[in-house]
Amino acid sequence: MTYYEFINFIESKVTFPFSLSLKNRKQFGFYYYKYSMDFIKECIDAGVKTYFRYDANGLPTQESVNEFLHKIGGILHKRTTTPVHQSINYIQAIGQRKYRDWNKETAKRMLEVYIDTLSLYKCWNKEKINQELRENVVRITRESKDWDEWIDKIYDLNLEAARDDWRRIQPPVAANEY
Repeated sequence: MTYYEFINFIESKVTFPFSLSLKNRKQFGFYYYKYSMDFIKECIDAGVKTYFRYDANGLPTQESVNEFLHKIGGILHKRTTTPVHQSINYIQAIGQRKYRDWNKETAKRMLEVYIDTLSLYKCWNKEKINQELRENVVRITRESKDWDEWIDKIYDLNLEAARDDWRRIQPPVAANEY
């Protein structure tokens, strides 16, 4: 399918009786080169199902088409993001809403270090790590009083996870104990 056939497909599938603006054509052009055709069609179907509202004549309303066009990039992105990174983004959203001084980069680094700690020291798989983020870290994010308390609690989680692993390792035998 050529780019122009793709744009015609989008217009017939999504925007009829409307047409895509130049900005939207460029947006879909970017998706055309970045994602597979089947994946784009799957996401379009999901977006149409979620965002389209229809008038009395059975045609989509202008507002719902605009909302869909506004959201399609997020749908494509979210479906290509791993569950662990979706959890990180969810925690970030909670933190940004709750704490005025939330530092997105610092929080992301701390969460990634915690994920690495769980993966390396506890040998947890991605599903178990995602469950830990969704249950424990989300709870901590909601219950912490401020940004500093959140940092301290995540730091403590990191230390605890690494310390648990070190307890399992026996200290080496000293040379004079032979």
